[in-house]
Amino acid sequence: MTQLTSQLHAPCHFVDCTMTKSSCTIVALVLASFCALPSLTLNVKLSGLNYNPRKGADWEPWELKCKSAEEVTLDLRAISLITDHIRLYSMNDCNQVELVVPAAKALGLKVWLGMWVDQHNTTYFAERDALKALIQKGVIDSSITGLHVGSEAIYRNDITVWEAIDYFWEVKAIVNNAGLTFPVTIADVGDVYAGHPELFHVVDVVSANSFPFWENKTIDECITYFYMRMGPVIGMARVFNKKIIIGETGWATSGWAYRAGVASPDNAALWLNDFHVFAQEFGWQYYYYFAFDTTWRHNTDANITEPEVENYFGLFDSTRHLKPAYANLNIQKRKQYGYPPVPTWPNVPTPTESTWDVVQNVIAAVFTVFEGLW
Repeated sequence: MTQLTSQLHAPCHFVDCTMTKSSCTIVALVLASFCALPSLTLNVKLSGLNYNPRKGADWEPWELKCKSAEEVTLDLRAISLITDHIRLYSMNDCNQVELVVPAAKALGLKVWLGMWVDQHNTTYFAERDALKALIQKGVIDSSITGLHVGSEAIYRNDITVWEAIDYFWEVKAIVNNAGLTFPVTIADVGDVYAGHPELFHVVDVVSANSFPFWENKTIDECITYFYMRMGPVIGMARVFNKKIIIGETGWATSGWAYRAGVASPDNAALWLNDFHVFAQEFGWQYYYYFAFDTTWRHNTDANITEPEVENYFGLFDSTRHLKPAYANLNIQKRKQYGYPPVPTWPNVPTPTESTWDVVQNVIAAVFTVFEGLW
């Protein structure tokens, strides 16, 4: 590691390849990335960023669909200027774990892993088998900060809550049997968690997504709305003594979508500012959505209904430049918010058939406090 560190501070043209060939390749890529990118950054380090090494659509050949090792290293170098943590979505898509984790380690980035789940159980089985193989190869080790099973799969109605829990327990067993201790969770929208207390019971940490952008709120009401919408999740997390991680939140800088907020650089910068301050006040870890614009997702087919605005959630543009709205942002608290207190209750016993009524009463109490405030 000392040799690697010294390489990172060497002149841009110098790489001492007295190491093994593979180690030298990683160092060369990391070093080149330090020399190839602008130094624009934020005045704070963000908690984390969501990242995917995709650059093309599913149907395109690998070299057009997936970024190369060099491109990934350049991406991660840019990311490392504004955060120390990244979050992935899949074991298999673009071979992202095997591609990203070694490069992230070389840059001192911590990685949270994801397993993609959809309506086809074969997708989960492939992700599960890849998890086992990557643990066996030593790619997934104690440096990993956590793992989520699925990404809004319950919300999309791809699987049921109980299917998600079955997947969770199988993955948890694989991780535990490997002697790894990082947390495992199910990632879904806050409303899914709020409606299903069984999720709070099983997961190690609560991983909830929430986007006021999609709720057609003005930027100045978004933090209060976010808090109110997450209120039941906050209350239930306290009941079950579980930490909350915001898996996704963000704001688009361009584009348009029906019943969404106004996508603009100014609004996007204000949401990042306000949410970061809010998360710090609550002591929440979060992964902001998204690292880079996904211009490859531009709609060319009139039958595709995904809104164009989806392409513009990146903090960086597709050429790895921090967008001007963020580069010029000085993150700080800009006004005082008044948050009503979240009710607290004694810990709920482990749910059984005879105690679910207690849990349901707690949920009802939480929603009673917050209904009418949404």
